[in-house]
Amino acid sequence: MKDAIRNTESSHMSIIVNFAKDHIDEYITIHSYKVKSIITSRFSETVFSMKVVNKDSSPQDVTFNVEIPKGAYISNFTMTVNDNTFVGSVHEKSVARNLYAQARAQGKAAGILRTSAHEMESFKAEVNVPGGSKVSFELYCQELLQRQLGFYEQTIILRPGNLVKQLQVDVYIFEPQGISRIEAPNMLGEQFDGLIRMTKGENKTVEAMTTILSDLRPEDHFTIIDFNHNIRFWSDKLVAATPIFIEDAKKYIEKIQPNGGEIKLSNIQRNVRRQMQEDFSLFCLGIGFDVDYDFLERIALENRGFARRIIANVNASSQLKDFYEEVATPLLRKIDIHYGDDVTDVTQNSFDKYFSGSEIIVAGKLVDTKPSSFQCLVTASSAKDDLMFQIDTPTDELDKILAKQKYVLPEFAKQLWAYLMIRQLLSERVLAQSALQKRNITSRILAIALVHQLVTPVTAMMVESEETGHRLLADSPKSTRNGCCTVENDPHFIIHLPKSKQDICFNINPQPGKILNLVSDPIK
Repeated sequence: MKDAIRNTESSHMSIIVNFAKDHIDEYITIHSYKVKSIITSRFSETVFSMKVVNKDSSPQDVTFNVEIPKGAYISNFTMTVNDNTFVGSVHEKSVARNLYAQARAQGKAAGILRTSAHEMESFKAEVNVPGGSKVSFELYCQELLQRQLGFYEQTIILRPGNLVKQLQVDVYIFEPQGISRIEAPNMLGEQFDGLIRMTKGENKTVEAMTTILSDLRPEDHFTIIDFNHNIRFWSDKLVAATPIFIEDAKKYIEKIQPNGGEIKLSNIQRNVRRQMQEDFSLFCLGIGFDVDYDFLERIALENRGFARRIIANVNASSQLKDFYEEVATPLLRKIDIHYGDDVTDVTQNSFDKYFSGSEIIVAGKLVDTKPSSFQCLVTASSAKDDLMFQIDTPTDELDKILAKQKYVLPEFAKQLWAYLMIRQLLSERVLAQSALQKRNITSRILAIALVHQLVTPVTAMMVESEETGHRLLADSPKSTRNGCCTVENDPHFIIHLPKSKQDICFNINPQPGKILNLVSDPIK
């Protein structure tokens, strides 16, 4: 769903599909599969719910499988088997794992599997229920729908796993500034056409550069740097994007061949940092899934940019074009947003650049619970001028608007602040220079996640039944990074001692690039 803001109205989308009874599975009947999403000022809370009956007299496995965007945080999960209710609560990861291990030792544990793929994350709960049982599932997740190129988009994937008697999707959108356009796909019609496509392998780097060069505007200036162990310039100065220069640049990149070079990541990071100037930002493209995307993200964040993964063979040219359009038109630079003493715990409020069609979101906490207004001072620089303007906003105006709406998130600002702050701290943790600094940042993330009950890379959700003591654990997805193991999504070297049933984790804080010999076998 895409939305651009202009006039003042809220919007609701509902899709209901009923299937004939003779198409239902013989044993497991899904009575309903419903999704309800409430979007308030681009902050969404989405609830997936499913009601199932085991019609057989013997126990059957029932699966609840949901795909959510990677940027979303799970905030609650509830499961009811007959009259036995399992309620979720968020704990620090190691605490949740220990509680789950205790239940497993007593034979009172079941698993919840979370896996990652591309831009989505799978949440899967599988339980074995007695014959004739009724089961219901309810999963809550929250996400900020960031605007890009003037639009924001929400993706809802429906995977009930079986035929459903009632399939229903309700999306309620309220934007205080108004909505000018909404686009929703035809969910059961023409989108089934053309699902099978033939593709052929090609040099994606050349394709990427060709696409970007074709999109340059006459007022743009550019050059190309080809580097491995040596550095070569197509032009040693920035040149205007004229048709002649663009055509010559395309011929140049077609001749570039990968031939090795610097492979030590710490050296690459140091070299990039040394060569980058304050006026430039570094945007990294990772094409396919055989690249070290974590490294690309790290050096991009360190140099005032961001990284983007391009999925190979999935309309790569369109992805590259969309990426370039996002960063092609910088409007402002050095943006600073300052609040008065009545606002604390402000999220990131200094930004290197602001691009056309994007948005800047800052959240904070009011010292006084009911101030009449608060002030904000914004400074920035455009191509020609230095800008400064002050905003004086009544604090009760938004409350009055929200009070008139039926489907809104009344306290969305609190959860939005937590969402932004956790995401910001996770980025800071990527750039942390020492183990101590990383632990301190992790502690801050943990404190916020526990208060706001969000499943993050440092927390897990324990789903427990008070009646029976059975427990389920919703942990973080397994990391896709290379290496032995991960702790809190960071690579660690861990050895399992089967006789003592313990794990040894080596926690060493050396300089980047240092080679360590952690284990040796004196007998061999």
